[in-house]
Amino acid sequence: MVTASRAFVCVRPATYESATEGKLLLSLFRGRIGNLENSVFALLGPDGKERLTKTGRSPGMVFKTAAQMAVRLTELAKEVSPKQKQAFRSQQLPAYPTLRLALNVAACDDRPLIVRLGTSTSSNSKKKLTDALTEVAWSDEWVGRVHYAHATAAEILALDGIEDVASIPDSGYISLSPAPLGQGAKLLGEASERASKAQLQKLLHKAVEGHMVSTVLSSREHVREGKRAGVSWETVIPVTDPGRLDKDRARRRLDRDGK
Repeated sequence: MVTASRAFVCVRPATYESATEGKLLLSLFRGRIGNLENSVFALLGPDGKERLTKTGRSPGMVFKTAAQMAVRLTELAKEVSPKQKQAFRSQQLPAYPTLRLALNVAACDDRPLIVRLGTSTSSNSKKKLTDALTEVAWSDEWVGRVHYAHATAAEILALDGIEDVASIPDSGYISLSPAPLGQGAKLLGEASERASKAQLQKLLHKAVEGHMVSTVLSSREHVREGKRAGVSWETVIPVTDPGRLDKDRARRRLDRDGK
């Protein structure tokens, strides 16, 4: 499966963190009551529009087994010409839109976070300033092993757990180990704005080695720990997943009956 998927650009939907993205996902798949659900799975062509298979909430709704999916991915990859593959090759850092979201996802996935520091938030500046890191991020050695974000030094300094304030430069790169539930972070290392690919690879190596792996083993345990700690997440757009709506209705009934 890993080998077969390398011919594709894997995109992780943020679902309820973007109104624009939510609209796109809803156009690809509607659940049993027509709402945007928590997860959507789709295989799209190089243009990002053509559907190569039917869609669903997960790969399990489209393929019976992982082996079947791997075979189909291999077949689809052969149908795309080398010219198309080159034209649609990713040239951007796979960074989350906000530090807040990146830190939360990194904590959920138990991955270190690499942050490109700077003051500009324009897309052109982001692309220009991440050429070296982008090449490292998409390399066979590092693809999928860490998460990425853009942020300012002020945003980093505002995080709980950042003790060595003097080590946070205005520009360059830093690596963070997210605290449980995304509630802060620990500084693991830094590299200058002019860092070479070798220096950035070293930063990533140290990040993976220095990241403290969480003892939480499942999403169920993760949710339980969050409830115990009183930590919740406010989404950008309303959650409309039927499962969540059912839980909210049950909670309201419980509160009403308790009163």
